[in-house]
Amino acid sequence: MTLSFFILSTVIPNNKLFFILCSLFIVIILLITKSFLTTIFLSYIPLSIFFIGQEYTFLAVSKEIIISNQYEKGRILGFIFSPHTVLLISIISSSIFLFFSEKFRKMNYTFLFLILLSLSIVISASKSYFFPTFSVVYALHSIGFVCFIIISSIRNNLLSKIDKLKLWRSLFFQISVSLIFISLISILQLIKTSHLGLNIESIESSPVYGVGADESRLIFRPTGLTPHANIMSNQVFILILTLLVVFMKINSKNKSKYLSYFFVGINLISILTIIISQSRSIYLGLLFVFLSILIFNYSFFKRVFSIVIDFFKHKPKFWMILLIFVIFIVGNRARYSVYSFAETGGFQVRRELVSETLSLIRKNPLFGVGKGMFIPALSAENPTGVISRFPESVHNGFLLFIAESGLVSQFILIIVVYFGFRRLYFSKYKNSLKVIIIISFIAQLVPMFFQPFINYLSVYTIFTLIAIFEE
Repeated sequence: MTLSFFILSTVIPNNKLFFILCSLFIVIILLITKSFLTTIFLSYIPLSIFFIGQEYTFLAVSKEIIISNQYEKGRILGFIFSPHTVLLISIISSSIFLFFSEKFRKMNYTFLFLILLSLSIVISASKSYFFPTFSVVYALHSIGFVCFIIISSIRNNLLSKIDKLKLWRSLFFQISVSLIFISLISILQLIKTSHLGLNIESIESSPVYGVGADESRLIFRPTGLTPHANIMSNQVFILILTLLVVFMKINSKNKSKYLSYFFVGINLISILTIIISQSRSIYLGLLFVFLSILIFNYSFFKRVFSIVIDFFKHKPKFWMILLIFVIFIVGNRARYSVYSFAETGGFQVRRELVSETLSLIRKNPLFGVGKGMFIPALSAENPTGVISRFPESVHNGFLLFIAESGLVSQFILIIVVYFGFRRLYFSKYKNSLKVIIIISFIAQLVPMFFQPFINYLSVYTIFTLIAIFEE
C-alpha cells in the first residue's frame, strides 16, 4: 500500500492532485484498519517525508542588508501547508476530544511535561516581535508531535500483544519502504547530477555547492525530497535510528533470519544515501552509532557484521567497485574539510554566528525570540553582523533551540528526557534494546552540534517514546 502511494506520487503533476492522493492513501488505510488512531499511526511517516504543499512566504531579511549575491531577493522564509500538516491538525483535534475522556487520566509525568513543553514553545512564539503568526504556526507542529505521542501511547496500550506486534511490524515495513524511496530518488539525482523535475521534489533547481573553500564542486550532492542535502541526510539518519529500534522491538523474541537480512540490506542502501549526501555531521552520527554498538552491544554488532559479510560474498566485484566509490566520496569530502579554517571556509562564519547567538540569548533568555524567528531576530539585533554575509540559522541545534524557544523550554525538555529514561530503565525491555534506544537518542543529537537541526522531537523520539510507554 505505502509502496503504491510512493510510486503514484512520482507521476503527480501538481500539489492539488498530491493532496487528493494523500487523502486516498489515508482513506484506504482507514478502511483496512477500521481505526482512526491506527490510521494516524501508520500514515505519519509516509506523509512526513514530503516537503511540498501550499507555501506561504515572508521576507525575513531584505536584500539591501545582505552583501552576498546568493540572495538576490533577500532571505525568504516560509511555511508549507502540506498533507502532513493536515494530519497534525487532525491529531490535535483528536487529542482535544480525548482530553475529556477517562483514558486521559492515565497520563504520566512525561506526558504532562511534554504538554508543558509544547505550551512553552507556543507562548514563546506568541510573544515574538518578529512575524508572530508564522512563529505560532511553526510552534503548532510541536503540539501536534506531542499529541501524537500521547494518543498513540494510550491507543496502543489498549491493544492485545498480537495486535501491537502487527502494528509495529507494519511500521517497520513502512519505514523501510520510505528509506528505499528516498534513497532511490537521491541516487537518481546523483546519476543525473541534477534534480529529476518531479513535483514531489521540494526545489525546482539544485542548490549551488562549492562556493566555500571547504566544499568541492566535483561531486553533486543530491537533496532527495528535501531542499538541501544536509536536510535529506538528517532525515534518512533519523529514519535509520527509528528502524533500528523498531527492528529490535519486533525481532527480540522470535529472531527471523529473513527479517534480519532485509533490515541490514535497507541500512546499507540508506547509509550509501547518506554517504553521497556528503554531510559530515551525519557521518559523525553514523560513526558514533557504529562505535557505540561495537562497544556496548557487541553480540548485535557481530550478528549484523556477519550478514554484511554474506552480502559481500555475492558479487564481490560489484561491492569492491562500490567501496572504491564510497572511499573516493568520503576522502574527497575529508580533503576539502581541511579548508574549513581558511578565510572563505565555514569555521569563521560559524564562530561569529555562535557569538552573536549567545548575545541574542542573553537578551531573550526565558522564552527566546519565537519558533523559526532566529534569522529575522538576529538581523534586527545586528544588521551589519554575520547575518549580512550569511543569513542562515546558527549551525548548532542546541543554541538554536534556546535562542528561539528559551531556557524555560530547554529546562522542561530536560525533565521530559529524565522521565523518559526513567520509564525506560524500569520497563520490561531487554537490556540490549534499552542500550540501543539510549545510543540512538544520543546519536540523533550529534548532528545538532554542527547543523541547525533540532532533533529533540524527531520521528525517532516520537516513536521511541510510544514504544517505551507501551511497557
